[in-house]
Amino acid sequence: MAVFYAVQEPLPTQTTGDGDESAGRALAEACAACHGADGNALGAEMPTLAGQDARYFIKAMNAYKSGKRQHQEMFEAVETLNDEEIADLASFYAKQAPVRRNVRAPLTTAEWVARCDRCHGLDGNSTDPRFPMLAGQDPTYLTRALQAYSSANRTSTAMHAMSAVLSESDLD
Repeated sequence: MAVFYAVQEPLPTQTTGDGDESAGRALAEACAACHGADGNALGAEMPTLAGQDARYFIKAMNAYKSGKRQHQEMFEAVETLNDEEIADLASFYAKQAPVRRNVRAPLTTAEWVARCDRCHGLDGNSTDPRFPMLAGQDPTYLTRALQAYSSANRTSTAMHAMSAVLSESDLD
C-alpha cells in the first residue's frame, strides 16, 4: 500500500491557510535540513511538507507540541513556536509545489511472470536445458532460491539482477 501511494503524482492542496507565507519561509529555514528547502524531503525517513493542507499541518504541529505525537526532534523544533508561527509555516509549505519522489512502481505478478517466462518457459515449464523448470516447485524452495540469488549467495548474474530489486514480500 505504501508503494502505491508513493508512486502517485502529488497535487498541491487548495487549503493554503491564512498565515504569512514570507514569515513561514524564514521560519522554514530551520526545517530545511530534514524536510528540504521547499518542503520536498530528500530522505526516505522524512515526510514531504510541500503542498500539504495547512489545516493538517497545524494539527500535526500541535500534536507534536503537546506530546500527543511522539518524536523528540519534532517536539524540540515546535515547542517554542506560537500559533501564528505555526500558521505561517503551514501557509508556506501549503503553497510549495510537491514533487513526486523517485520511487519505482512495482511490477504486477503478471509482469514478473512474463520476465521469468523469457528464460524459464511459459508458466515456468522450461524447454531450454540451460534453465530449470519452475512449475510445480515448492514455494518455500523457490523463495529461498530467490533470496540466495538476491543476496548473491547463489551465483548467476542474470538471476541476481532479476531478484536484487525484489522486496521480501515480492520474493514470497
